[in-house]
Amino acid sequence: MILTAEDLLDLFTDLFEGFLFVGTLTLIFEPKYSKKTTTIAYISFSFLIFLILVLTTFHQNDTMEIKPYKFAVDYILYTLSFFFYCITFFKDNILIMLIMPLSLLVINGCSALIALIPIYFIFVVIYQQPIMLIETNGMFKLVIILLSHFLDLLIFYALVKKAAKKKYIINCTDVISFIIIPIMFIVLITSCISVITIKDNDVELLSIILIIILITIAIAIIYSVMFSRISKDNQLRTEYLLTKQKMNLYEESVIKSGKQIEKMSKIKHDMKNYLLSIGSLISNKNYAEAQKLCTEMSENLQSVSVPINTKNILLNAIINIELDKAEGENIKFEVRISDCLSEFSGNSEIISVIGKICDNAIAYLKTQPREYRIMSLEILNTNDTVIIVCKNKITKTMTENNIDKKILIDICKKYNGNILYKEDNGYYIVKILLNKINN
Repeated sequence: MILTAEDLLDLFTDLFEGFLFVGTLTLIFEPKYSKKTTTIAYISFSFLIFLILVLTTFHQNDTMEIKPYKFAVDYILYTLSFFFYCITFFKDNILIMLIMPLSLLVINGCSALIALIPIYFIFVVIYQQPIMLIETNGMFKLVIILLSHFLDLLIFYALVKKAAKKKYIINCTDVISFIIIPIMFIVLITSCISVITIKDNDVELLSIILIIILITIAIAIIYSVMFSRISKDNQLRTEYLLTKQKMNLYEESVIKSGKQIEKMSKIKHDMKNYLLSIGSLISNKNYAEAQKLCTEMSENLQSVSVPINTKNILLNAIINIELDKAEGENIKFEVRISDCLSEFSGNSEIISVIGKICDNAIAYLKTQPREYRIMSLEILNTNDTVIIVCKNKITKTMTENNIDKKILIDICKKYNGNILYKEDNGYYIVKILLNKINN
């Protein structure tokens, strides 16, 4: 059988897709074996996928003729083969290993469709040209393959980046940079190529369209770089604010430790004097005065706040600092902890969020009359969800910095959580929900 140029293009595309899909899955999932074994598996399986495609393409045919049933067979074999590859060489949830190959194949199909629709629309709908002109034109096939795989590469790259950081939340910048701008670029390019093909004798039109194509490419690159830079700048700003808050936390923790040591030394000295005095009074049978001193000593001890002491050192530090701040502003601060956030013990960002919402409450309450200086913090666990609730009494609507609000919301979403703000029954309530399973 003699292979045509289109046949060779199909074979090369099949080979490229095999390496592309298998490579994407290899980068997304955590390997079970050594780097060498994983690399050998990647190369071998990529060629195996290529072989499967070749066999299904040429099965009972002597040409590269396209038939619908071949696509169904290819996709079924593709999915089963990828799933087998994933469960054999990688560690992760089996359901995710099945969903991810399907997602890659759906993305690939949608990319081809996006590249094909503008050409079909211009040829068949606008200029009413026969559809066979597209099917038999090798240039259109090449254009569709190049543009659709360009979109595949962008989206797969975004997926790999998300998987590497364990952040699966898709934000607006990602959608614009990796989906909307590339799709607009592909639609415009395919439209221009279609018009060029139909109006092949119009030199002026060809020149104008060529300029449009070049300008479009430049604009797409500029906007993609710009949105990527904006996203990176926002991330750096968030990290800077968190670092600044950590430094403040460390400084306040050192100051509070010094105060605690000073306070404990004074208590120790006072206790020693009290006990000597009580012992002397008892020896002289002056029991009334001894009892009075005991009562006074008990009241002094009750006035001293007991530091929070859980298994989470970071949580202890931030809450003790907030308790000290509240005490300095004559704010009644009640803390109830039934979950010490052990799953987030190494996560300073979540602890920083708790410190920030307490700071906001204290900053508001210290401007209010004494009788309104009441706040509480509760941390509890229900059905594998950690709930953190900070309440403070309000006399009017409490306003917060929108930038700080956005940063706190982004941090919670980053760890598969959410943060909610509301006013209820004279209290301003901030509620944080964190999923422990997905952490």
